Amino acid sequence: MIRKFSLSLKDANVNKTAMLREFHAASVDVLNYYITKFWPYASLSWKCLRAMELDAPTWLSKRAQWIRLYCLGRSLSAWLPAHRYEYLNEFLADGWTLNKSASLRLGPDGTFYVDITLEKPAPAKRTTGRTVGADLGYRKALVTSDGTILGAALPEHIATICSKQRGSKAHHRAVVEKNQYIRTELNRLDTSDLQTLVVEDLFQVFHNTKIGHKVMNRLQYWSYAGALKKLADRAERECFTIARVNPAYTSQRCSQCGWIDPHNRKLEAFKCVKCHYTADADLNASLNILARYEAQELTVPEIKEINNVL
Repeated sequence: MIRKFSLSLKDANVNKTAMLREFHAASVDVLNYYITKFWPYASLSWKCLRAMELDAPTWLSKRAQWIRLYCLGRSLSAWLPAHRYEYLNEFLADGWTLNKSASLRLGPDGTFYVDITLEKPAPAKRTTGRTVGADLGYRKALVTSDGTILGAALPEHIATICSKQRGSKAHHRAVVEKNQYIRTELNRLDTSDLQTLVVEDLFQVFHNTKIGHKVMNRLQYWSYAGALKKLADRAERECFTIARVNPAYTSQRCSQCGWIDPHNRKLEAFKCVKCHYTADADLNASLNILARYEAQELTVPEIKEINNVL
């Protein structure tokens, strides 16, 4: 397992910032030299910056994550204070080890960042446990087939983003808060005895579907891939599997009688026009996702097959 972290070096003093600029200039010069030399042979696989240690004991350790960088072998070396945050500390306390390679970059605001990676052997997947269907969406972050609802306030965060001037600090802050909210909500999912989490495979849907302007304006601030990546990270660490099924008609199909009709769903409410079953629309969809996985229905039903059902 590999995880990447970006650490801000904004806490560095004037002397250390000057050294960072020396690091950066040396790295760029050496990298450009090797690109020019080896590019025709497509054999460039070398890094001149290395992160050797974390957390040297100093009086600043309580508010900074200290990291030691080496460049050009060991001709340049420095301990630098990186902005500390608890998410990285959780990984370090859980037995993850620092990969020796690192990347130094200069942000558009003039702040230096160091990108590091942590590694840990992947545990074996569970062979027993619950199988749960999950519906990911922009109205609720996640709804499971066992009735768990996470991220119900997501529309409020998206509305806040849409009300801000794009490119402004307030807009950026609203996006960051939305991402933190989604991460916090997805971390609340109980995976203690979960063997398989089943979701829809939506990667191709957005490319082949016509979506209204208002809906698209909200969808651009909701990332299916981002939410799925967060769940995949948890799955890798917590030993459960994520399975994806075809999403066709999961929002229109009645999970009780199987009747497929576009009139079954109206926004967040689901009411079957045939058997009159009522439920939260996302809960109904998650039950269909689970049923599709259990039936191993992994392909899109043809129109004639749907007509035969009707």
